Amino acid sequence: GGVHGRDLVLTEVRDDKVANNTAEAKGIVDADEAFAVLPVATLLFTGADTLVEAGVPTYGWTINPEWEGTEENPKENLFGQAGSYLCLGCPQPYPPYVAERSGRTRVGLLAYNVPQSATCAEGWQRSIEKWGGPGGSEVVFTDSSLAYGTTDLSVQVQKMKEAGVDLVMTCMDNNATVTLAKEMKKQDLDAIQLLPNAYNQSFFEEFGDLFEGSYVIIGYAPLETPEDLRPEGLDLYEEWIEETGGKKTENSIVGWLNAAAFVEALELAGPDFDRQKVIDALNQQTDQTAMGMLPGTNWKEYGHWQREPEPCAVYLEIVDGRMTPVEEDEIFTCFDVTGDELVRIDR
Repeated sequence: GGVHGRDLVLTEVRDDKVANNTAEAKGIVDADEAFAVLPVATLLFTGADTLVEAGVPTYGWTINPEWEGTEENPKENLFGQAGSYLCLGCPQPYPPYVAERSGRTRVGLLAYNVPQSATCAEGWQRSIEKWGGPGGSEVVFTDSSLAYGTTDLSVQVQKMKEAGVDLVMTCMDNNATVTLAKEMKKQDLDAIQLLPNAYNQSFFEEFGDLFEGSYVIIGYAPLETPEDLRPEGLDLYEEWIEETGGKKTENSIVGWLNAAAFVEALELAGPDFDRQKVIDALNQQTDQTAMGMLPGTNWKEYGHWQREPEPCAVYLEIVDGRMTPVEEDEIFTCFDVTGDELVRIDR
């Protein structure tokens, strides 16, 4: 039905073919036909600065550090699905929580030899070092020199086996995690994986036997949410993804969350809106939830360049080839990360 009597029209779809993101972003800006850009889902978001300089409202999947701003350059027109500040190199609650929950203590880290991936691995390591927890988990192997697209991880798995690794944390794509899992099985390395970008049930239907007991982390209400906890936004997403013949994947969920944020910003900006008013409107919100699909994004204080002091996530364990939420009574698991101890909180 549109917003303020205006229809939302997808004017064009651009494929950056991994290496051409800057050129595609410049093409959008130069054409000056699009009011906003969404959803962005790309391995390398090198065109971020181009969109920031042009002041184009931009929404996308935050798997790239280019989404992050600084106090001097907050990049306030870039909106991820649940905040834009990843704090990739910062200590995060996910690694120590998974280690403690799974009873694993010896951690191996693998990453590509590019800043986007290597910085992620640095954050995982700092997380374990800061909050190893009662289980006393520690990082005993690290390799951030891997080339993207690698198909041979035999040496790394051999070294992890020698080091007694029982939990592997990666900052790589799904193809690499499958290569890793197959090699781990081949060499009989008894370890599970922490998978930050693997929310895809069809993936586990094909490879579930390789990932039994591993963990997936996401930042939104999953399709597996129990009926008594399901938020309105999740039901609406499923209704429309079926209506339009789309696929229920992480990308389509993130795209839905991007669109929800854009529409909310348009509505808040009022009928006499422009790009800056839409940007400013969302940046005044302190609890944007996409109708319950998110724990609540505080765009005003922590959306772009400051760390959220109480981050939340959904943890799913692979059980019999299916992603299963580890919590039964709540959607999100939240922690206070401001102190020297990791403190579980309710939000």
